[in-house]
Amino acid sequence: MSKRKLDALIAIALVTGIALFLNILASYAFLRLDLTRGGIYTVSDSTKKILADLPGTVQIKFYLSDELPPRVLPVKRDILDILKEYETSGKGKIELSVLVPEKDPNIEEDAKKAGIEKVNINVIGKNKEEVQAVYLGIALYYQEKSEVLPVVMGIKDIEYELTSAILKLTREKKDTIVFLNKEVRLPDDLDPQMRMQLQSQLPPSHSITKDTMAVAEALREQYEVREVQIREGEPLPDGTTVLVIHEADNLTEWEKYLVDQFVLKGGSLIILQSGIKFQQGMMGQERRINYGNLLEAWGLKLQGNMVLDLYNFPALIPSGNMRYLQAYPFWIKVGAKQMDAALPGYLRELGTLAFPFSSSIEIEKKEGLSYLTVARSSGKSWEQRGAVMAMPDQITQPQESEFKTFDLAVLASGTFPSAFTSGNLPPKADPASFLAKGEKPGRVFLAGTPELILDRNMRMFQSNGVFFINLLDYLTNSSDLAGIRSRDQGYVFIDAEVSDAMKEIIRWAGILLMPLLVVIFGVIRMMMRNRLSGRA
Repeated sequence: MSKRKLDALIAIALVTGIALFLNILASYAFLRLDLTRGGIYTVSDSTKKILADLPGTVQIKFYLSDELPPRVLPVKRDILDILKEYETSGKGKIELSVLVPEKDPNIEEDAKKAGIEKVNINVIGKNKEEVQAVYLGIALYYQEKSEVLPVVMGIKDIEYELTSAILKLTREKKDTIVFLNKEVRLPDDLDPQMRMQLQSQLPPSHSITKDTMAVAEALREQYEVREVQIREGEPLPDGTTVLVIHEADNLTEWEKYLVDQFVLKGGSLIILQSGIKFQQGMMGQERRINYGNLLEAWGLKLQGNMVLDLYNFPALIPSGNMRYLQAYPFWIKVGAKQMDAALPGYLRELGTLAFPFSSSIEIEKKEGLSYLTVARSSGKSWEQRGAVMAMPDQITQPQESEFKTFDLAVLASGTFPSAFTSGNLPPKADPASFLAKGEKPGRVFLAGTPELILDRNMRMFQSNGVFFINLLDYLTNSSDLAGIRSRDQGYVFIDAEVSDAMKEIIRWAGILLMPLLVVIFGVIRMMMRNRLSGRA
């Protein structure tokens, strides 16, 4: 055997030995290099903190069939890796068991009691397609409580689901989110024609059982979610942490008083309201809300306008029997650079948000309050006032010199002044408990669009839903899950300030750069080989 072959064999043996040694070490110390955007194959710092602060031991049982279809084996490996990282990060507070139900009738019975059943998976064999039934579920236990993930077929949301389940098991009390319902119910025995006429004249209203169901369902995973109609003299539900007012043009004096005093006592308020009301035919006009004095007392003024922006999402526009994509300035894009840098990353780093049909907000600073611009338009935006025409073919663009930047969402924090005085309280208010000045720091979030969380927009603008839930986490000081929920969410678009010429440069660089690098590498390789062979 030549010396060169012997050296090669020794090198192979050494590399194999080192690889085996590293694998043995890895079985005792979990380590992984994750280069994916958002680190989806690695447990986040938020989860590690939650696991480190667990009040007791959580059992995780992974029920897994021994024989799995080949295409499911990578899923098995990825989930096992994540679970082992949970066990390592838990530092003794996570007990992980990997169980094969088919091997023991008692284990199979436990899986069924937990709510985990076999799931059918299509398997393509030689000249035929078969169905194989397998176990692939996770059950979590803490004291007398349990949570279950009946089927886990990937890792995209596995960390959020696991950590969310652990928090449900170990958290003693949920914060309460209350949505104020302003729906007007017409009498059941009303004439159908009269009902139709009156229905079109009713003020707009939204409900978590009607058109914001997706957000409400997601919130229920971690919060107590309620929707209430407040009668004269009634208080807000006990334990209300955040109050949400979703497009309510008119509040009763009692409702305004409740909202005012709730904020002054340290509560958090979310208002989603625009200054323009659209009728049929996409024609809009300024709307009058009767609680503008409440907002103005806190330094916030909702404008009776619509903001349009060249930095926008396209819409499908009907034309005859066809529909085509067209830039739609009423659907404003909001990226991280259009949000205040003081906001936490889990609110800013969500891809690109959509603010459809949004009015602007003016800030008149009040003593004792601080203000953050949560969302603003780009420097290529303008406004329409009075009669607003939202049809794409009726949108007129101003001169570039007329472009401005508008605040679309603002968060005010601090000790708020009351919009009431002791002399103008509602009849059923108790003067003895009236607060003229905030006794605790409160927070008010005002967004100029009620479209932000509507179900009809969630499919197109999923980042909006994540943003809203993370905002509630921020307002309730329970941001444990926010960082996890935000990972690998949404799309990031080219920045609004990038010029058209730079966009062309970026586009052509993306098309030509890789082929050019391959050509350069080939030329360098050829020159080196020619030099070594003496032909250069």
